[in-house]
Amino acid sequence: MTCGTANVPVFGNRPLTVSGNVTTINRPPQEDFDFPIELGDTWRVRTTLNSTGRVRIVINLAPFPDAVIDQPLNGNAPLDANYTAAASETVTVPAGSFDSLRVHSATAGGASSDRWYAPNASNYVRLENHDASGPTTYTHTWANLTAYVLAARVLPVTVTLSPAKVGPGGPFTVFANTTAPNAPVQLVLPAINFTATGSTNGTGAFQMSVSAPADNDDTPANTDVGSHGILVDVAGSGYGAATVSLLRPDLAIAGLSASPVPVGDGVPTNLTTTASVTTDVPVYSPVLVTFVAEDVDVNRDGRLDSPMSVYCARSPCANATVAPLLPGIPQAVSVTWTPGPPNLPADVRVSAVVDPNDRYEEASEINNVVVTTVRVQAPNLTPSNVSVFAGGTAYVFGNTSSIGFVSPLIVAPVGTTVNLTAIVKNTGVMNVTRSTVVAFYNTTGLNGTGDPPFAQFSLGPIDAGAQVGLATVPWTAPIATGTYYVNITADHDRSVRETSETDNTFVVRLRVFDPASAPDLVPVSVSIPAKASVNRPVTITARVQNRGVGNASGFQVGFYNATQSSTPFATVNVGPLGAGATSSVISATWSSPALGAHTIWVEVDYGNAVPEADETNNLQSGTTTVYNFPA
Repeated sequence: MTCGTANVPVFGNRPLTVSGNVTTINRPPQEDFDFPIELGDTWRVRTTLNSTGRVRIVINLAPFPDAVIDQPLNGNAPLDANYTAAASETVTVPAGSFDSLRVHSATAGGASSDRWYAPNASNYVRLENHDASGPTTYTHTWANLTAYVLAARVLPVTVTLSPAKVGPGGPFTVFANTTAPNAPVQLVLPAINFTATGSTNGTGAFQMSVSAPADNDDTPANTDVGSHGILVDVAGSGYGAATVSLLRPDLAIAGLSASPVPVGDGVPTNLTTTASVTTDVPVYSPVLVTFVAEDVDVNRDGRLDSPMSVYCARSPCANATVAPLLPGIPQAVSVTWTPGPPNLPADVRVSAVVDPNDRYEEASEINNVVVTTVRVQAPNLTPSNVSVFAGGTAYVFGNTSSIGFVSPLIVAPVGTTVNLTAIVKNTGVMNVTRSTVVAFYNTTGLNGTGDPPFAQFSLGPIDAGAQVGLATVPWTAPIATGTYYVNITADHDRSVRETSETDNTFVVRLRVFDPASAPDLVPVSVSIPAKASVNRPVTITARVQNRGVGNASGFQVGFYNATQSSTPFATVNVGPLGAGATSSVISATWSSPALGAHTIWVEVDYGNAVPEADETNNLQSGTTTVYNFPA
């Protein structure tokens, strides 16, 4: 009950009596104080204050009846306050003088309080609250201890712990001495809802080994991050208590490797790192290590750039736990990761983080992240060698990539069979571990739409660097003349992710003609000098005759040394040339620095631009001998 005065309009100052009660509970339960408290300790309390009770205010308005206000005090109010064990002070209150520790708190809303806790009174001896939210809106409360009585224990129980400070989850032993021999004992750790039972021995002594809680209690002291009460209840009537404190560990992580290498797309891969503690404080409770396929420390400050939940929402994560972590004994931590980057090959940044959710408050938080780059590879299937047998001539393309995976035009008479063979090679560094299809099919153009395959083969597995030869596939030249495109495509069913999807197809270009109406180009009147002087040019001449029944479109005449057909020293454009016609004289000059005999070839329709009735009569040669004196 509190007595005072109130300034009431009309009535002036009148006697005031205030009485009531209120019960305030933290929801969820949370300690305001964490014993033992040491000078300089700071902590934060975040909870909801659930209040129940009422207040009765009586104002004497004599000669009129008293004014009575009966107000419930029920409700919830959020509390977010920072506490500091600010000073050791001796305070004097009506109950006496007390050596106390002043604990100052300040809420996020600006309210502050000071509480003086006296250990020998086991309570506050003074309390001040100040809340001034505006010039005319304020509350100031002072309370002093007027009297107290310490309740005696029914059965004296002295409790000691060894050790009294441990790492998170660390083992310790509870010792209790009582005057009750062979009495039932209940040991309780409220913080982790742990209860164990036992009994005293014949002399009334009790001993039990237990594990400390692992979690921070949000009231850290100078050296510890959690202090949890241990209750020892003997036969339900006598009790004792002690406090176990959690020391700050320093968790660290180092090294991050992937195996086996090379790392393959879609291949289960082991990611391994090493977790440890860098100080003499062990961690006995499980320590979480999270692996994520992303760089979580872009700014390289040794900390997560964002909460781990952000990364795991968008990138693959894998978790593992390790326990215990003891000083000087690092522990390897591994998980299985199956990479699948959007593009291949890819350099994937991979991170490993120890204690990603900050379960443990540590001496240092800048050594909890390690990041590395993992090169993710894949197979690569390609037609590496293609042979075409058409019109009695074999065409072999041993290096398909060098000609852009497209053959030169190959002529074939209508209705004849063209035989196609191919070798498919895995040029990648990873094995093909599944079945895949190689297909032969026609398209309307070089990059046109495709018909269903007219032949296909199932291959696989195929080791890296290995190649598989395919059986010969016949293709029948249509009756209609024109240009046709036959595609040979590895991994036609797209069942294999590859480092390149642009080299899967080789295109055979075929010009189908009708021999009954085709031209037939023949070199005639070829003149190749028999002698030449070193480095002196000579002139080679020829004419072209069309002996066929059809007109010839434009074509080329090539002049080359016998060993250099792919690089002629001259090409001349000729045509069109009608059936039975003969071209004018075609000439080219040639010289050589090398002495001796040289075979010179003249090839009509160099490049096979014109489908002919006879493709075997396009060549004529002669020998020129080079001397070291004027010819």
